[in-house]
Amino acid sequence: MSASSIGQLPHSSSGMSHSEWVLNSGASHHISPDSSSFTSVSPLSSIPVMTADGTHMPLADVGSVVTPHLSLPNVYLIPQLKLNLASVGQIYDSSDYLVMFSGSSCCVQDLQSQKLIGTGRRENGLYILDELKVSVAAAAAAATTVDLSSFRLSLSSSSFYLWHSRLGHVSSSRLRFLASTGDLKTCDISDCSGCKLAKFSALPFNRSISVSSSPFDLIHSDVWRPSPVATKGGSRYYVSFIDDHTRYCWVYLMKHCSEFLEIYAAFRALIKTQHSAVIKCFRYDLDGEYTSNKFCQMFALDRTIHQTSCTDTPKQNGVAERKHRHIVKTTRSLLLSTFVPGEFWGEVVLTTVSLINTISSSHSLGLSPFEKLYGYAPDYFSFRVFGCTCFVLRPHVECSKLSSRSAICVFLGYGEGKKGYRCFDPITQKLYVSHHVVFLEHIPFFSIPSTTHSLIKSDLIHIDPFFEDSGNDTSPYIRSICTYNSAGTGTLLSSTLEAPFSSTAPQASSEIVDPPPRHSIRIRKSTKLPDFAYSCYSSSFTSFLTSIHCLFEPSSYKEVIFLSTLAASYG
Repeated sequence: MSASSIGQLPHSSSGMSHSEWVLNSGASHHISPDSSSFTSVSPLSSIPVMTADGTHMPLADVGSVVTPHLSLPNVYLIPQLKLNLASVGQIYDSSDYLVMFSGSSCCVQDLQSQKLIGTGRRENGLYILDELKVSVAAAAAAATTVDLSSFRLSLSSSSFYLWHSRLGHVSSSRLRFLASTGDLKTCDISDCSGCKLAKFSALPFNRSISVSSSPFDLIHSDVWRPSPVATKGGSRYYVSFIDDHTRYCWVYLMKHCSEFLEIYAAFRALIKTQHSAVIKCFRYDLDGEYTSNKFCQMFALDRTIHQTSCTDTPKQNGVAERKHRHIVKTTRSLLLSTFVPGEFWGEVVLTTVSLINTISSSHSLGLSPFEKLYGYAPDYFSFRVFGCTCFVLRPHVECSKLSSRSAICVFLGYGEGKKGYRCFDPITQKLYVSHHVVFLEHIPFFSIPSTTHSLIKSDLIHIDPFFEDSGNDTSPYIRSICTYNSAGTGTLLSSTLEAPFSSTAPQASSEIVDPPPRHSIRIRKSTKLPDFAYSCYSSSFTSFLTSIHCLFEPSSYKEVIFLSTLAASYG
């Protein structure tokens, strides 16, 4: 070990008090002659301490000095010295400190916390410390050698350390409070191995202030797993990609985590094609789906830097974690407020992300992620209340002349790649993506009682007024317009057809009642086919079908004039 040195001091320093400390740049170590100020001491091998005039002084012990106004670690005890010296060089070595001198004062600043830990004044050419609090723990961490004897209780341990062990490794602050009225001197117990092994907790994280300069310079990603309920399509996971510059988010649903590689390839192609960019840096958690060889090969092809968080440290991927929390909270709000079943959580997540992308963010100085990425504001007037009741115009292939023109559905979001709304009919299990939608935003679809909305939907979809049962039990409406001959074939009478709609026969219209909803599982066949069997219908409906089959529908205007002239001649 190299010899320590003490700088030359003026003669006026001989009259200084033993409690005063001089901040000295010529001393290589903290040195004190007062053994009473040490809270803990330990023997040290003989080191030659040389003064400025070349003489040597014996070194007794080394320890920590803790007073109400000063705390210094690794202080040399030299009884022959006349005053206390705080070494500027050792202060620099303890931690990231800055020592500043002026014509009348001095100060010591902690560069990490930007706080002053020491102040002093200039007196008789010396800088006298009024206060100095050097972190004993930081100095111990910066030391190249550690005295392992301080890690365990021994005969040479201080009484403070002894009571710390007796009281179950109580914290130093509580022990200082208990000993405040007695003669027990406090000491440093930060090196207690029992506390380190049993009480060590996660260290705090510094808030990141770095921001990428352009889109796709940095992409954050994480997989949300797994949902207790599968979606209609069987998905239980979703993966998110967040651009660090714009905070724009892309979300993809997944049935299995093995689909991630294919999804990332699609996202990578989307960035290249639509934005003419390459992902420069990709940050993610240390999960299995991110560590496959093929995934790393894609990074190598694009020269993409990949950054991972440490094991069990998701906080290092904070942007993705906070985005997940925002998405899940919004999804939960939409599900609970509109009574939407959990199996639709995938639709809610996709809708939530599209809404978050259009909401202004403090990160973007009031701009929405959509506007910052694409350069123009989103269209807010197309938004509707998720889960509300809506009526959708049915396609022509689903409509007949007597069927309803719309279907009552639940609104489940916005079309991807289509300028339309996603609406689902729970009865027919059909998903419509249509522009022709009328919304009842104040009525949540699933808040309507099941007996009520099933009746409404059946009234809109099933317009057939005839029963399926056989026998003579027919509806009043059919009895009012049909008569039967002895052969069982129905004949439609013109007088009875007009009766229900005539203003002179109100009693007939009062007999018209709506039939109950029917959900037939029978496979319908066209009555025009030769092998069509009428036996599957009731007698009243059979008579109605035979009557309309014998009617002639004109195909041109000339045929209409001809038929009307013919009817007038027979009239």
